[in-house]
Amino acid sequence: MRRVVAAGAVVTLAAGAVVALASPAFAGEVSLVIDVTVVGPVPAGATFTVHYSCTTPGSPSGDFMYHSDGTPFTENGIGVGGNGTCTVTETMSSNAANVAFTCVPNGTAKTCGAGGDTVTFGLGTSTGPATLTVFNAYLPNLTVSPQQGFPGQQFTVSSTGCTNAVFGGSSGTGGPVQVTAGFTPPIVMNTTAAATTGAWSVPFTIPAGASSGPVAISATCSDPVAYASSSFTVLAAATPLVAAPAFTG
Repeated sequence: MRRVVAAGAVVTLAAGAVVALASPAFAGEVSLVIDVTVVGPVPAGATFTVHYSCTTPGSPSGDFMYHSDGTPFTENGIGVGGNGTCTVTETMSSNAANVAFTCVPNGTAKTCGAGGDTVTFGLGTSTGPATLTVFNAYLPNLTVSPQQGFPGQQFTVSSTGCTNAVFGGSSGTGGPVQVTAGFTPPIVMNTTAAATTGAWSVPFTIPAGASSGPVAISATCSDPVAYASSSFTVLAAATPLVAAPAFTG
């Protein structure tokens, strides 16, 4: 949802708080919309806050707040009254695994910065408001199956969600995944996640000399962005029974 308001307006939030947006008054020539997109299993009750700061006339700056699904609490657009650059930063990401930015200038009057978090307003034509989008990505938990075993046995580590959408791109491309099992020495496995779902799975074989006890399991997606760590438990090998010598009398 995109809503554009005049800089300098006063917005009343549902909770009763009042936020004053910086001037100048909306001039109508150009404008900026700031969107939030959430990817993956977002925590319940998560909120996001994006701060904008501009060098355009009047140096407008302020904050927009968004719900867990990325919809704004109230407004998410400003009027920009002249030439200059606007920059956005996310000051509340609710522990997102990764935060990325993209920019769509919409016309020759605006130029996007390389990092996707800035847009510069100047001379030229405009086909609509410039849009800066903040991507908040969450990765699901790792699945370790089985969760324990003896030396020589196998277990698998798997998960989903590793696509380019984590970095503000398309979910149609799966990303590279690296998984580490903290044996001594560590065992590292690499794979590529499936498109769309970002699903992946890698097998591990417990080393013959592995010590009994917990083994840390970690995994990263692309950039890298870390999954929440997990663990596997190595069971102590059973001590073979030695038959007692026969009684000879």
